[in-house]
Amino acid sequence: MAHENGKNCNFDADLLAKWHRKAISTLGIMNEHQKIIVAGHDLQKDLLPVVDLGQMMHLFIKRVVPSKNVSDMLKCLVVSCNYPDIRVWPIGTVALAASSGASCAASVSAGNLAVDSLIFGHRSLIETNNFFISIQNEIEKGRELGEILSALLKQKTTVYGYGRPLFKSDERVPVLIREAKRNNLSEGYWFKLSLYIESELQSQKGLGMNFSGISAAILKDLGYNGEEMVAFSTFLPIINFIGVYHEHRNSSTPIFPLSCNDIDYCGPEIQDNQEVSK
Repeated sequence: MAHENGKNCNFDADLLAKWHRKAISTLGIMNEHQKIIVAGHDLQKDLLPVVDLGQMMHLFIKRVVPSKNVSDMLKCLVVSCNYPDIRVWPIGTVALAASSGASCAASVSAGNLAVDSLIFGHRSLIETNNFFISIQNEIEKGRELGEILSALLKQKTTVYGYGRPLFKSDERVPVLIREAKRNNLSEGYWFKLSLYIESELQSQKGLGMNFSGISAAILKDLGYNGEEMVAFSTFLPIINFIGVYHEHRNSSTPIFPLSCNDIDYCGPEIQDNQEVSK
């Protein structure tokens, strides 16, 4: 450490000790024996031979290795989100970045930013979770489900977890319902409530459940809160994004090139000899 006069001096050990703090982790550490500990498990010895990616995500979020039926359900959630159609906005974002010469990390990050939305994707899970809780609270007050939903629809409030732009149904929902039943996860409170809500919304407005609705219900029955749902969902499209990146990274031209005729300008008309105020 340099002194004002330029001479070296020793560190003040007492002063450093005052500022020293230990980091706290309930998740894991690499200990002095070079063992990597994750939530009480030896990563190389205990986890590596037996767990898959879905189980690892659950372990890192919930601190427990899930049972076989829960693991199978988590895998279904992961696989159901990975279809490489670049017309879907976040996937198209990855393709555009890749074809423009961006790196894999940059392209995947761009896709994840695009899916971090309220319309669909990560943040819609938080809103769906909040919606389920609000419905439960109203039911506990003695109100009927149909009455609650009717009032919401009259307010033209967004009903998170239900409805889908352009399509009347979400092709993933019946598959995930089937898998939940196969894995004995269809008797949970939130799963049943989500289906009751769908039945009522179908009769009142023709709205079906979407992926956010069914996945939030399943994860909520597994003990996830809203932020934990977002953490898990952040991983869901990554495999897809990586595949799309590698397909389009060597494209000779960027995806979605636009000509002037592809843009409708709706701004003010250009005024000849118009003075610009300073």
